[in-house]
Amino acid sequence: MWLLSIGARELPQGFCVKSKKIFKEKGAKTCHLEVRENNVAALNLYIKSGYEKAGLLENYYGNAHGIYLRKPLV
Repeated sequence: MWLLSIGARELPQGFCVKSKKIFKEKGAKTCHLEVRENNVAALNLYIKSGYEKAGLLENYYGNAHGIYLRKPLV
């Protein structure tokens, strides 16, 4: 299992495409991430990129909920 924690403001352009390639090369089958429930722009971007909502993370960000997303890499 690999764990990578990066804030959205820190992501270089093209990071998602490059990271998917690296993860697949390392044998990962699925990519998981969390996003704040009210971060509509990020949520829409991830869904557009093929991620699916997989669960609610209650109070994950203190008093704000998170959305758990996953995407198959195969």
